[in-house]
Amino acid sequence: MAAAYDEKRVSFIANEVSEAIEQASFGRIPWAVAADIFSSAFPGGFAALINQDFIHDSVNFIEWVNLDDHAIDAAVELGLTYETVRQRTKVVFQKTGVRSQSALCVLLARYAG
Repeated sequence: MAAAYDEKRVSFIANEVSEAIEQASFGRIPWAVAADIFSSAFPGGFAALINQDFIHDSVNFIEWVNLDDHAIDAAVELGLTYETVRQRTKVVFQKTGVRSQSALCVLLARYAG
């Protein structure tokens, strides 16, 4: 059973993540480690750290944990947010009656050939 997220545990997580972000900001640890620390605090979840420059319309860096690389790449190329891709994927899953990427691949393979 998952541990409860009481005030003490949330405070611990906040301090741990804050420390990791500070360390990454000064180049003492990779940003991927900060994302991993955040993600590991919530088993089964994901984390993404995105440094986006809205003035120059560019993404300086992205680090993520427990996310599909193709979803991130597509979002950056198309200028979409991860949440938009995720919501659209949910609609596809709902309309096709599948519950996973692998099941969707099997379904598409049936029609492809």
